[in-house]
Amino acid sequence: RVLDDDADYVGPFGNRRQSELALAALHETFLVRQCTTRMGRRPRGSTCALADLGRCLAPCTGDLDPALYDAEVARLREALTGDPLEVVDRLRLRMTELGDQQRYEDAAAVRDRLTASLRAVDRTQRLRQLTEVDELVAAAPGERGWEVHVVRHGRLAAAGLLPRTVHPSAWVEALLATAEEVPAPAHAAHPAPVASVEETETLLRWLETPGVRMVRGSWHVPVAGAARHVADLPVESDAHRANRSRLTA
Repeated sequence: RVLDDDADYVGPFGNRRQSELALAALHETFLVRQCTTRMGRRPRGSTCALADLGRCLAPCTGDLDPALYDAEVARLREALTGDPLEVVDRLRLRMTELGDQQRYEDAAAVRDRLTASLRAVDRTQRLRQLTEVDELVAAAPGERGWEVHVVRHGRLAAAGLLPRTVHPSAWVEALLATAEEVPAPAHAAHPAPVASVEETETLLRWLETPGVRMVRGSWHVPVAGAARHVADLPVESDAHRANRSRLTA
């Protein structure tokens, strides 16, 4: 559930384990709080073990300039809503260090955290990018004509088969006139799919099918986003996967 609380949302996740791995990747990269203790306007808490280890800026002590913590949170938000390059660089470096020490199982655990984080952010960004589009008309060639879809805010509003012998402009206008009216997302700053996640992702896959043409409207995937890193994720070999399965069985 997405609330109007100025928060950045990531997901949905397939299971709790994947969400925990993604969260761990962020905590390994950014020095933000991991505790849930409420803080007042003038915090006077004591340092924790994470702060002593240099893994948290410890804003709860009241000794930190708020601007420094705000900057750390801004970097984290950029990794969620923009380019997660900082997470990628940090965790790839850690994997290299562990590999050089022949700590391969630990390196694999870091890889799993990176994979969960990138896939979650990529999924969120893809859903958001299509949900933000007011209206998109696209067509794919078929045996009997053009398969035309009208997509509004990530929801299939209308679909039809345009015969090759029919003039397209008037036909498309008629299809638009009967298309479902789809309201904009409730929270414009952080749009969640108006349809189900499954429907929006099905439409995304269809739009990316070779041969699909944009008839009206535009939709694009930013170059500086999570998608460019997902393709470069390290792959676990079959032998290593089987060995890990035996160890955890």
